Amino acid sequence: MKELHQRTQFIDLTGDTPDKLAIGTFGPAGSGKTRLTVTMPGKIGVIPLDRKQRRTIENAAAELKLKKGKIIFPKQDFVRLSKPMELAMMESEAAMKFYRDCISIDPGTQLCEDVLFANYGRDQKIYPRDRGAYNSEMKQILASIQHKQVVIPFESRPIWRNDKPTDKNEWVGWSKLDYNVNIIVEQIGPPHTAKLDHDFSLTIRLCQDRPDLIGETVLLDENITFEMLATTIYPDGEWG
Repeated sequence: MKELHQRTQFIDLTGDTPDKLAIGTFGPAGSGKTRLTVTMPGKIGVIPLDRKQRRTIENAAAELKLKKGKIIFPKQDFVRLSKPMELAMMESEAAMKFYRDCISIDPGTQLCEDVLFANYGRDQKIYPRDRGAYNSEMKQILASIQHKQVVIPFESRPIWRNDKPTDKNEWVGWSKLDYNVNIIVEQIGPPHTAKLDHDFSLTIRLCQDRPDLIGETVLLDENITFEMLATTIYPDGEWG
């Protein structure tokens, strides 16, 4: 009897530059996270998840003198999502119109709380071992927009050690974010930079493709844009 099999072929690692990036950014209010979002190329679909976010985005767009139509919002705000998976299950026609070039879900912290609430009826005191449905839905949401440039801003909080806050911060939200995005950055702005020679900074906190940059503050002030960040990480890409 003839044995049926297919020989597996192996190839060298190519180190190709990705053409789409998923970026998580975290920092306190006023640290420039929204400004980073609105510097993405092409049309940007923004899903605001709290009531002040639309105005914050509009103000950032006005500051940068962006053309009308550069940023688009859903007709109905997804404030306190009752069914967060609606983001991943939009009708194809609506999705094609909305996900034109880039997308941001802002704030990501609220998205995480909404997905937890939708699954468990609360967003607090849920053991990690019980978060299977939550983790699955977060992965599905990110997978549904992976064919676009993505920036998701998160709130931040101090990291505690020995019952005391340290001078280091972490994002507030999905603990598995680092496995599902290309880059995680931390942004700082006034008044936290009052004694420094700049107003805003961006530091790489995670990037598997460029571990040499982890912990490095790579961009300051007006240079903090999507294009500059992407070029810093992947200089061979086309990000404009």
